[in-house]
Amino acid sequence: FTMNNMEDYLPLQLSEKEKGNFPKDAEIVPASLVVSSQITGFKNPTVSKDFKEKVEIDFALKDNVYAIKVPNGKKLQYTCVSWDFEANNGTGGWSTDGVTLAKEIFNETTNSTHVTCESVHLTSFVVLVQVVNVVNPLAFDVLTYIGCSVSLFCLVLSIIFFISLRRDLVSKVHNFVHFNMCIALSCGLIVFLAGISTATGSP
Repeated sequence: FTMNNMEDYLPLQLSEKEKGNFPKDAEIVPASLVVSSQITGFKNPTVSKDFKEKVEIDFALKDNVYAIKVPNGKKLQYTCVSWDFEANNGTGGWSTDGVTLAKEIFNETTNSTHVTCESVHLTSFVVLVQVVNVVNPLAFDVLTYIGCSVSLFCLVLSIIFFISLRRDLVSKVHNFVHFNMCIALSCGLIVFLAGISTATGSP
């Protein structure tokens, strides 16, 4: 069920874990009404945990979201959270544990109109919104390739230098240790550069 005034009973209070995931100066506001769900028959009917399949919850965004002024170079970021009754020493708080943002539904005039969240448990849910900087993935990719390439070049020069030492390389332990470290780091960077384009993990 959905309640218009549930925010009065479940304040905008993040759990200890989530406080580190949001900037201290970020203005975070509820983007939707609070949706509460439960299954009767459990010892704690307000929290049903560890579902084998994720439950989808659709949220219609509140009108105040469209009034948020978004400066150039920034965007609105939505976060799905659920109420954790045990957070903040038992006073409760919003947490992302077991809750993920599945999709946003857009139209041309109002941008996002609905947000779908997925959860492996049932409790009270809400969508939070904040203004964040727009990340340019191409710029990060270029910086990554340049930085790793420069590092790899320096490591190769170091390996050539250690090889040129010959007798000192074997007789002096610290030279031999540094030589092997350079080889290991070079192999790691080569694998990283070769596989970075095929990575499919979530950002």
